[in-house]
Amino acid sequence: MTDGSDRKLEHEVRNLQAEKAALENMLGDAADRLEQIAMSDCEDEETEQAKAAAKRYRRVIR
Repeated sequence: MTDGSDRKLEHEVRNLQAEKAALENMLGDAADRLEQIAMSDCEDEETEQAKAAAKRYRRVIR
């Protein structure tokens, strides 16, 4: 590869890493909000669904 190609690929990799970090942060925020919902006065079934979704989101970002 040429230096130009190498730089372009390195730039693309950094962009993808930044995008991945942003998506992980968004999933973490969503999991936090779902856990807050689960602690509120919701029906038992809704609480369990929120907890399960939060757990799935956290598993994705690990």
